[in-house]
Amino acid sequence: MQSNRNLLVRKLDPPQTWNPMLGWVRRIRDAEPLDTEESIKRYVRCQIFSILGSTLFTDKSTAYAHAKYLPLLRDFERIHTYTCLAHLYRALCHASRYDTKEMNGPLNLLFVWAWERMPCLAPVPKHTLPPAEIPVAMRWSHSERTTSWLAKTVANFRHDIDYMEEFEWRPYEGMIIPGELHGYLDMCDTVAPLLSFECIEWHPAERVMRQFGFAQPPPLGARDIPLDQHCLALRRVQLHDWTVLHGPWIVEWRNRRNTQLRDLHPLPTWDFTPT
Repeated sequence: MQSNRNLLVRKLDPPQTWNPMLGWVRRIRDAEPLDTEESIKRYVRCQIFSILGSTLFTDKSTAYAHAKYLPLLRDFERIHTYTCLAHLYRALCHASRYDTKEMNGPLNLLFVWAWERMPCLAPVPKHTLPPAEIPVAMRWSHSERTTSWLAKTVANFRHDIDYMEEFEWRPYEGMIIPGELHGYLDMCDTVAPLLSFECIEWHPAERVMRQFGFAQPPPLGARDIPLDQHCLALRRVQLHDWTVLHGPWIVEWRNRRNTQLRDLHPLPTWDFTPT
């Protein structure tokens, strides 16, 4: 196992169970002199780690980030390949339990997904926003929340969902997708497992086929993930070799191009042609 030395700050080799405080990470980031290439890299690693802990992979404390993410900072060229969707699905799974009162994970993704598709939940009328463009979430970031929306309770939101009159299946229809992003669009309609450390979640694109311009047939049964894998939690010291523990799922992920809806459906319609 490679050491985490020097990923964030010089002369630091944190143990595997050490979870950095985000405030400390920001302080050492701001203290970097930026006078050498290595100093600049440490600054960038600290910034990325802060984003991982405060936006993408948040925990309920909002003050710490798990040390498991430190190795992700070794190779800048691979950072774009990491997924936070598995963590969001895991958080939604936990939040569905009757005794759960809080939720973590990349909630910004969840909010924007809901606001774009269910206008009744949005903090501002959707038609008052600028046209959607990449990144879509930007148009929601500076919108002013009304007092009435801030005062809504859980009961109000449940009522809005129960009596919802419209659901926008294709909120991004007609949006111009930059060419450099086409290579990453394959995941959108892929039916495959999502893997990230202890998280194994299924990506059931076949259950939302209208989102991709297809007719929606009755969906098949949900994919079963064994409880000992689906409910795995990282508590105490657990030095797993994920390539062994998740071996069969990794193989299925690597074969994901065989499970894309565009190849399985006889009459696909697309607004763009992914490369």
